[in-house]
Amino acid sequence: MQCTECQANNEEDRKFCASCGVELRRICSSCNFSNALQDNFCGGCGKKLEDTPLDLATPPKQEKLLEQDIRRVTIWFCDIAGYTSLSNSHDAETVHSLLNQFFEGVDGIVHSFGGTIDKHIGDNVMALFGAPVAHENDPERAVCAALSVHDWVKDLSTTLSIDIRVHIGIATGRVVAGGTGSAHHQAYTVIGDSVNLAARLEAEGQTVHTLREPGGTESGEPIRQLLKHGPDNLSAETELLLMNASRAQLVREIIRPALSSGHIVLCDRFYDSTTVYQGIGRGLDPEQVQSVIDFAVGDTLPDLTLLLQIPLKTSEERRARRPDTDRFEKSDRDFFKRVERGYNDLTAAHPERIHLIDANLSLEQVETNIWDVVSKTMNNRE
Repeated sequence: MQCTECQANNEEDRKFCASCGVELRRICSSCNFSNALQDNFCGGCGKKLEDTPLDLATPPKQEKLLEQDIRRVTIWFCDIAGYTSLSNSHDAETVHSLLNQFFEGVDGIVHSFGGTIDKHIGDNVMALFGAPVAHENDPERAVCAALSVHDWVKDLSTTLSIDIRVHIGIATGRVVAGGTGSAHHQAYTVIGDSVNLAARLEAEGQTVHTLREPGGTESGEPIRQLLKHGPDNLSAETELLLMNASRAQLVREIIRPALSSGHIVLCDRFYDSTTVYQGIGRGLDPEQVQSVIDFAVGDTLPDLTLLLQIPLKTSEERRARRPDTDRFEKSDRDFFKRVERGYNDLTAAHPERIHLIDANLSLEQVETNIWDVVSKTMNNRE
């Protein structure tokens, strides 16, 4: 048999490798678990081991990774407020019992509303509504679960005679959902900006809707597909009307109801993009562009706009590395020069609303700078 350390071949009756002295092991052909030579059944999966130990010169069969897809998911975070202080003021057994009851109760409520527990981290519960099982009203289910948890925690506080309060943060947006890990160990989870955002805002107890333009609604997504991947001869006027048709639906279907409920709305692009791309970039009349925008959004205006800025050369290099480009990304350099100038003019005209973020920095620094601006804006609104 073959040594796992030096790959030398050994006679079947040996217990240690003749070349390097390492103990020889028996590898399960089903799960690749390493077993002692005398074992008859695998310690990893319980299956009967083959009579002939597996030849390690042949790579083990690679298990298929769980498929991934991009979908709209509501991410739900819940943790115990002041957990560190609470754990310092009670003995370990009390805290351990509290955590067990907390997880049992919260997990049960999440499941009762159709959610899925993604993970426990410390005293934090991360749950998903919309993955792997999706419902038409996942955001509403997440909010109902949050309200139920708050009510249940009051009863838990009374039962344990401990003042327990929770923070719950909710964010809805597009994420990558599927398996992460290796062929030997996988876990279903979600990855994306919405997850990072929810984690940040969870401590603030905010409910967040993460949207994108064009699109963001059932009727808006086909418009997005047409704008980005439709025929190259779409006129500038057609772009303007399609952009704002999608925007009008997004404002009325999602943004206004969310704002009326006191939620936070984060939108990847809004009407400033139309002002710049269709107005300045495509050369349409600014007054006509503004008139169409006003009709689409009415009095639904952003409190804060973050402009992530990189040099034109960097933008060109990034676009060149992409295997597929859309209609806008295929535009010439003069078009993007006009777009760059347009955004600079907008920033100068609205310094109280538009904040420049240097996106040429590291991702960590960009995230920090964004959060600094967002947190200040939130504090000023309180």
